[in-house]
Amino acid sequence: MHNAAMALLNTLKQRGFDTRVALPQLDHRYFVYMLGRGVLPPSNTFCWCTPKLKVMSLERELEILRQQGEKFLCSLASGLASRRRGITASP
Repeated sequence: MHNAAMALLNTLKQRGFDTRVALPQLDHRYFVYMLGRGVLPPSNTFCWCTPKLKVMSLERELEILRQQGEKFLCSLASGLASRRRGITASP
């Protein structure tokens, strides 16, 4: 999946688009929470990872673009729709 995403970003860059990958800060990465802090793994009812890994990272990158006066289009690709279905199907 990573290779396919990077290939897509490379194709967009070749076509003249400025692409960026927003990564979480080191303190907010998955294994830091799981192994370093002892937080339980995310589940359908306990999902700490979406805000920490995706939303906060994207907000930080968008703020940098806003301060530079850039216009942008962003995409948060994830399994949110399938996760929502799993939550509503949970007992």
